Amino acid sequence: MSSIARPHATLILTLLLLCSLPAAACEIRVRDAAFRTPRDIHRLCVIANSDDPDADAIAARLEDWLAETAQSLNLKLVRVTADDPDTDWDSFGIPSAPPALPVTVLFGRSNSAGESFVIDHWEPEPDEADLAALLTSPVRKQLQERLGQHIAVLLYSGGDNADPATAAMLRDLVGKDIKDERIGLSLIEFDASDPAEQLLSSFIGLPPDGPSTLVVAFGRAKLMEPPLNPCRN
Repeated sequence: MSSIARPHATLILTLLLLCSLPAAACEIRVRDAAFRTPRDIHRLCVIANSDDPDADAIAARLEDWLAETAQSLNLKLVRVTADDPDTDWDSFGIPSAPPALPVTVLFGRSNSAGESFVIDHWEPEPDEADLAALLTSPVRKQLQERLGQHIAVLLYSGGDNADPATAAMLRDLVGKDIKDERIGLSLIEFDASDPAEQLLSSFIGLPPDGPSTLVVAFGRAKLMEPPLNPCRN
């Protein structure tokens, strides 16, 4: 039997025990509290040597794009000097300067874990299609719409060991009521190998041919870590 039922039973009970009010009022309090927590700010870094004018031009173009088109993204642009001996590569989650320069790298940041990680990179810079994918995707748009209405959104990717029974169980879970009130969960099913969702899959840590995975999103698109493998016995 899938191990997914136990973690989510725990999740639901935890959310309901957070207050003694009716479930609908509790859902509003928990959801609002999640939205008040600070967003993780990720870094879009242009990495090159200090005397590289091409890198400076790339940084300027990306700065304009962030200011004009992508103000809603929790990204900040950083120009990283590869030949500066004081550059702290550990703070970016990599051991040293990338081998190819200039390069633009999207580094994720988890404030709760105090860690940085590589989400994606472009040599030397993202093109228009890459920037469009950075801005949004079908699943991320659904997340944006649903997170303001639910305590949490379950993101499920069937992967290479997809079990129809697991997906059916998740659909049943989000449709349940407790004491005649909605429990405030929503489900989004997606394919980790979908090119349109490459950025999301990379952020979660899902390879295109990876296993069945479940992630809990809440608040302003925060993810509960680590992801769950619902097909693990």
